[in-house]
Amino acid sequence: MASSCNALTLELGEYYGDQKSISVLRIGDLVINQSGTRFFLPVDELNTYKRYLVSEEKIESTDFSPFYSSLSHVPTYAFIGDDLIQLAYDPDYLAGAGYSLGLQVLRNNELIFTYTVLPPNPASGPVRGLYVYENHWILEVADILIRDGVVLNEDSTANEIFSFHFLDGKPFYFYRQEKDIHLSYNEETLPITYQRIIHEPMCCSGGMVNMTLAHDALGFYALRDSNWYYVVISPKNN
Repeated sequence: MASSCNALTLELGEYYGDQKSISVLRIGDLVINQSGTRFFLPVDELNTYKRYLVSEEKIESTDFSPFYSSLSHVPTYAFIGDDLIQLAYDPDYLAGAGYSLGLQVLRNNELIFTYTVLPPNPASGPVRGLYVYENHWILEVADILIRDGVVLNEDSTANEIFSFHFLDGKPFYFYRQEKDIHLSYNEETLPITYQRIIHEPMCCSGGMVNMTLAHDALGFYALRDSNWYYVVISPKNN
């Protein structure tokens, strides 16, 4: 990584062909296997706003990926040890606009889970991200959280579960029970509730109030007792 005029540049070796460097706007979270032999690194390019996914094998454009969101990069690869967990859409299940899609979870290219999701919209696809925590794979789709194939909404009293995020390496998410939205951090419920949190990805002018997902932090607009607040959450030591 090099820096020039306060802009970072990602330098790529000859292995990646003609693409030698990328001026960096944003770098996503590095996903790497236990042996350190495989990795995936999302990169957004400065000025062009092009999106790339860099791996040990290649660099590919993700501008037209079916996994996208106006909030941030949508992670679709994760590792449990050296096992690769990844997402794909079932090509035999795809339908026209307004129809459901067949989502697949694969482990080392073997199908381990399927789920039906709603179609994409201009601001986002139905998938929010794929993650790994303590040897469990975790899939978030719109207002639904799935762990190792178990839909946690159905396994609890939560109507909605959304915005799964890591804070200080520990899992954080929101969940709705009846009229209140609760905050879960490291499997404990925090002592605060809201009635609404703007979390659905939006585009155009609506994108001005999108949730901000950052490394070890997130910011969002929330309604509590008829008052709107802008809330920033991060670990105490940050």
